[in-house]
Amino acid sequence: MLGGYASQALSMAGAVLCPDALHPPTVESLLMLMTSPYETLPCDAPPSITVRAATGELRVVSVWQAFGQSAAQAQRTTVHCKKNKDLEEMTITFGSISLAELTEIIGRLNALTWVSAASLRVTTGGASLERGRS
Repeated sequence: MLGGYASQALSMAGAVLCPDALHPPTVESLLMLMTSPYETLPCDAPPSITVRAATGELRVVSVWQAFGQSAAQAQRTTVHCKKNKDLEEMTITFGSISLAELTEIIGRLNALTWVSAASLRVTTGGASLERGRS
C-alpha cells in the first residue's frame, strides 16, 4: 500500500494507478512515473483522447459532437487549465471502442481550427501507442 505522501504526489502528477495484487508498484517504478518526461502507466489502461486548445478556446460541446455515436462509450472526462502554458486540456477515457473509431475521432478533432492538438493514447501489454497532432 502506498503511503500518504506518495499517493498524494502521484495524484497531483495526474498518475493513474491500477490496483494489482500480484504486482504492486515499487518505489522505483513510482519515482520513474513521477520524474519521467514521457507518459507511462504501470499497467494496461483504457484508451483515451486528449484535446488541447488555447486558454478560453476549448469548446466542450464541439468535442462531444466530434465523438458522434462513440460518445456513449466515454467513461471519464477530466478538464485542466495549464495557465503557465496558456492551454486548456480535456481528456476523455473510453470503455469498449475500436482503434478505428478512435482514429476517426482524432481526425475530426484535428480538423477543427481551434484545436491546438488532439492525441490518442492506447496501452496494451505495457506498450503505449500515441497518435495525433501535437
